[in-house]
Amino acid sequence: MRSKTVGLFAEDQAQESIVSSLVERLARERGVVIQIRRASMTGNLLTGHGSVKKEFRVYLRDLGRDKRRRYDLVIVATDANCLGFKRRLNEMKKLVENQREFSGEVAFAIPYPHVERWLLLDSAAFRDVLGHGCSAPDSKCAKDRYKELLRHAVHEATGLWPDFGGIEFAQDIVKAIDFGRVRGRDKSLDSFLDEVNAVFNRWSIRPMELRKQS
Repeated sequence: MRSKTVGLFAEDQAQESIVSSLVERLARERGVVIQIRRASMTGNLLTGHGSVKKEFRVYLRDLGRDKRRRYDLVIVATDANCLGFKRRLNEMKKLVENQREFSGEVAFAIPYPHVERWLLLDSAAFRDVLGHGCSAPDSKCAKDRYKELLRHAVHEATGLWPDFGGIEFAQDIVKAIDFGRVRGRDKSLDSFLDEVNAVFNRWSIRPMELRKQS
């Protein structure tokens, strides 16, 4: 099987780290070889979601025009914030549909309300990595709430304040998460896992198996 190329457009460093870790794990579990090409807006964190949409339009436009840069899948990762998961998802889908120069496949990582919440869903996984479990996260829309909850959970577990807010542990926590255990706890995570798994399952089917199904 040839390597598949996945383009990841992320709102910020937290999105990039957590979503890429999830994508890499899902690919390994399905025997799919991928290369992730990252593009994040780390330098534009204070410009708001309007800037995310604008930059994503430019990203898709450039992909559509650059015939040498062909991705098998593009993933866009941006927080739902207070708008809500479904409304933000529909907003981003419409943006893709209206981009005439790009016609590739797109998957959506739209954590509600913020991506740091995904790292707090499995207390046992958190304990396996950091030596102490975390409290089950609530679901409230408040600016920086889950950034602070993650920081404090890491501090409580290790006695130290994390240099990068706890995101430095994202890859290890994602590796330890029991997806069966967290299913149903966060519909935004469920949606993302289902969407990416569907793509990877399709990629993992060999030509002979495809012929048998036809």
